[in-house]
Formats: sequence, C-alpha cells, structure tokens
Amino acid sequence: MKTLRALLGAALLMTTACHAADRNALYARALERYANGEYAAAYAGFGAAADAGHGRAQEIAGLMGLLGPSMYGAAVAHDTVAAVRRLQQAAESGSEVGRHVVCARARRNTGPPCAGCAPR
Repeated sequence: MKTLRALLGAALLMTTACHAADRNALYARALERYANGEYAAAYAGFGAAADAGHGRAQEIAGLMGLLGPSMYGAAVAHDTVAAVRRLQQAAESGSEVGRHVVCARARRNTGPPCAGCAPR
C-alpha cells in the first residue's frame, strides 16, 4: 500500500510539473507571436495558457480582450465578458493589474463587485 501511495504521489507531481511546463511553453509561444505582431495568434496563445492557469497570461489575455480592435485592429475582437473573466482569474492569481482593473470597473459600476476593493 505504501508503494502504491508513493507511486501515485510521484505520478501526481510529474503531472503537475508537466502541466506547469505546458502552460509556460504556451505562454512563451504567445509572447513570441506578440513580439512578431501576430496578435490573433498571440491572443489565442495567451488564452490557452490562461486556461491552463498561467497568471500573467490571464492578465495579458484580459487586457488584450478589453482593448480589442482599438489596439490590435481586426486581429483581436473586443470581448468585455471574456476579458473581465480573465482579469478576475489574474486577480485571484495575485495580479495587481488584474485586481486594479476589476476593482476600477466595479467602482464605475461597469463590472461585477470586487471583493477587496478599496471603498469609493
């Protein structure tokens, strides 16, 4: 039984490490695409990394979705709902930028309530 637990524990650690490596690789590829001006591919890549739990990718995908065509032309659609969801995820992951944007939207009554926001 001890051996089985040890094997299961090792498998869990390896899966977690692989998952972290995957999200870091997705994030790195998205950064490369962004640097090359491939904004649609970068946005998709940041979204995939964000879905895998990468905090900085959640932040960037949220900001890209908020800015949309005003910053990225037709490559990135404006999607407030998805953007705010990503920024909330980023805030929950410890992102000050995510927290600030979510709280600012809550204070302007254009977003969901924000736990931990400074009072108006």
